[in-house]
Amino acid sequence: KYRLSEEPRAFTYQVDGEKKSVLLQQVIAVTDFNDVKAGTSGGWVDADNVLSQQGDCWIYDENAMAFAGTEITGNARRSRARSTITCE
Repeated sequence: KYRLSEEPRAFTYQVDGEKKSVLLQQVIAVTDFNDVKAGTSGGWVDADNVLSQQGDCWIYDENAMAFAGTEITGNARRSRARSTITCE
């Protein structure tokens, strides 16, 4: 369904005043599914298990990020650029 880009992007953020950093890779569709065409670039993740290879879930906004234990599964659609999904 998708692959991760080869070039990582560093993202720095704060949690309770503590500075943290994570390396993210962009998701790129390798097959057509739902309304996503092969070759489409999506958002950024810190691991290949963040966005499920099953279902129609996708991170639509090329500036959206999902990391820190987030799981996007089923038919979830992630589209906001400025809000980051984080789960603990």
